[in-house]
Amino acid sequence: LVKVGTTQAQKKLFFNLMKEKEKVEKLGFVATSKLISERLDVKETEVIEMQNRLSAREMELDAPRPSFEGALNMDFIAIPDSSASEQVERQELKEILIKNLDSFTQKLKPKEKEIFQKRLFAEVPKTLQEIADAYGITRERVRQIEERLIQKMREYFKDKGLSVDVHV
Repeated sequence: LVKVGTTQAQKKLFFNLMKEKEKVEKLGFVATSKLISERLDVKETEVIEMQNRLSAREMELDAPRPSFEGALNMDFIAIPDSSASEQVERQELKEILIKNLDSFTQKLKPKEKEIFQKRLFAEVPKTLQEIADAYGITRERVRQIEERLIQKMREYFKDKGLSVDVHV
């Protein structure tokens, strides 16, 4: 969600720009930014800025980035108040974590791998009961396996010299 109108003039433009444009065009005039700014009593630069904002294409942040394998659009958004070196450091850390997580999951048994992916790394985790039903085991057993996986992951990263804090 991106804020579009924060000042009074921006709010006025957001809600009235298109209507005013249509009115002007129905009267037989060309809806220039200068004419609209005069009719709405706002600065011409604000009209131009709002027209640009409203005509801008929407972009899904979690969509894949074309021509950058495995990257998402959000990976290319600058993080405010952080230097280029901090951004590079974050990206390198992210790559190290992804590489090590891939390596870690390759060593898991199929049941552990599924619990790891569907409980610990899913955007919407499956419930203990859903996983228990799929394997014919109890919720408590799934919880125990999950705890063991977290411990294994901590040890794995510790052995790699990485400190990772896992929150579930």
